[in-house]
Amino acid sequence: MPVFWRRAAELSNPTTWPRFIHTLLYTSIKAVALSMKASLRREDLCARWGGEEFLICLPSIEPQSAAVAAEKIRSGVESLIIEYDGEKLSTSISIGVAHYRAEVDLDALIRDADQAMIAAKRAGKNRVVDVG
Repeated sequence: MPVFWRRAAELSNPTTWPRFIHTLLYTSIKAVALSMKASLRREDLCARWGGEEFLICLPSIEPQSAAVAAEKIRSGVESLIIEYDGEKLSTSISIGVAHYRAEVDLDALIRDADQAMIAAKRAGKNRVVDVG
C-alpha cells in the first residue's frame, strides 16, 4: 500500500492529518520546483502560481522551442523520485503553453496557458498542450 494511503489510515487524529498532507505537499512541490529550475535557462522565470501551479516565462524563445522546453520540464518531473516517510513516490505534471503576442495582454496570456493546461489534464494528464 502506498505511503499516502497507509499513513492516512494510521492518522485518525484530525490535528495530525493536515500536518502530514502539508509536509507531503511541501516536499513534492519543492522537488518539482527544483526539477523545473534544472531544466530552465538562466534568463527564464519560474514562480509558484497558487497552490500547486507554476507559471514559467521563457523570454526570447521561438514558439516551436517553447513546446520543446515544456516537454523537457515535463519529462524531468516525471522522472523524479521523491522520498517521503521511507517510501519512493513519483509525480507528473500537465503543462499548458501559450505564446506572447503584442495584441494580447498578460491576463489573456495567462488565461490561454491555463486553458491549455486544463486541456492537457483532460487529455489524460502528464502531457504538454500548446495553444500556439
